[in-house]
Amino acid sequence: MEGQASRLKAQSAIEFIVTYAWALIIVIVMVGLLFYFVTLPQVEPQNTCQFQSDLICTDFVITSNSATGSTIMYLNATNFDQYPLENPVMTVSLNGQNTTGTACYPDYVLPGEQMVCTVAMQVQTGYYQTVSGALYITASDCGLVANFSYTRDCINPPAKLISGSYYGHTTLPISFPFGYVYCIGDSAASPYNESYYAPLDNTGMPGNWVQTANYPIPLTGAGCATYQKYIYCVGTNSVSVPQNQSYYGLATSSGISNWTVTTPYPIAFSNAGCSIYNSYIYCIGTSAVYPYNQTYYAKVSGEGIGPWTQTTSIPANQPAMSCAIYNGYVYCAETSLGGYPKYTYYAPVSSSGIGQWTSGPDYPQANGNDGCTEFGGYFYCINTNVNKDIVYSQLTQNWGVTGNWLDSGAYPIKEYDGGCNIFNGYIYCFGTTYNPHNTQDVFYAPLTANGVGNWVQSSFDYPIPFYGAYCTVPGSSGGFTG
Repeated sequence: MEGQASRLKAQSAIEFIVTYAWALIIVIVMVGLLFYFVTLPQVEPQNTCQFQSDLICTDFVITSNSATGSTIMYLNATNFDQYPLENPVMTVSLNGQNTTGTACYPDYVLPGEQMVCTVAMQVQTGYYQTVSGALYITASDCGLVANFSYTRDCINPPAKLISGSYYGHTTLPISFPFGYVYCIGDSAASPYNESYYAPLDNTGMPGNWVQTANYPIPLTGAGCATYQKYIYCVGTNSVSVPQNQSYYGLATSSGISNWTVTTPYPIAFSNAGCSIYNSYIYCIGTSAVYPYNQTYYAKVSGEGIGPWTQTTSIPANQPAMSCAIYNGYVYCAETSLGGYPKYTYYAPVSSSGIGQWTSGPDYPQANGNDGCTEFGGYFYCINTNVNKDIVYSQLTQNWGVTGNWLDSGAYPIKEYDGGCNIFNGYIYCFGTTYNPHNTQDVFYAPLTANGVGNWVQSSFDYPIPFYGAYCTVPGSSGGFTG
């Protein structure tokens, strides 16, 4: 009996081992995988980068996308120089190839402030592959401008090259905030002065909206422009009464600081085109005071807007001009409805004002309240009120000869008085009113070699139905109102 019991115990042990052997093998394999993918990466050295001067590298991420065969690098760096850096551009080398220069955000980096740069390379790398190379930041140094310490005017600063290097390993694709969009005022709901902002990630997606400092008075149809992290707004058509008050505020990742009153515009002001170039704001036309084509300019700084000076009036005696400045020239499209001519004009700009205006290529359609802005040497216009067509034209110093208008598809919905902006290769449009429904829609699309790509509706609607707001991303080409 005792021998039989021993045999039964041995048989049970064998059956237990046979039954659970696969489970034990699976556990051993899982432990090995966890050690390989979790423990081993932790002992690998972290990504590092360093610069020879002016910048401290705070973070450097390298991602690999096997689906697109690309490698994308993200840099977060702090300006430890005592002077601001303007228009930083990053170039990176990988496997013997150099990227083209890509602009960083923001375009004006104060001492002690951080900037974010991203570059994409069509170079295939594997996940968790070790890579290294050189990186370069080209930026204009305000400290090299004569008398900057006294005047704080960073006008046409000389450029310099900041050299560095990096070492690290690739990870899976990630997304993170790359910039912020700010929308100010609206014409849809009392008190007409609410302001909100939202992050924009490196893939172009707008994030959740957060309320920030409201504009001091109802705002719609104002001439707003952004320069060196400050937003300047001139005039307003609040409650259908054109006014000339002006305010400015500092835009940060925490929203807009309190608005501060500054020099009022010389005349009542509404629906004019305002742009800033080399620390001067130029405002062209107004729908408030006949003959509607008066033009003024003034110096801007962290202390507000200086005295206004009248300059060369634009020949078109029509309101609602859409204007943008590129490479020392201001370009304007006149897009009124009905039998009005479809004029375009351009002129040189400087610290002495606006020079002689020259006729450009006729605008392709007679549409009302079109929104136009510049990006990468092209003038993009979203047609509104009549149809949804989008057109664009290359900007040159002889625009009237070479600036043929090209078609770029249609906006997803009929739009009137929507606020739009271009940043980091994407165009964004916020809100609209049409017959007479005010919306909260937010659409965005990439800019391609053939104009505007496919539009995508954001997962995050604007918090309130609105139209007629001014929307901008500091470091962009400037916002416009459709």
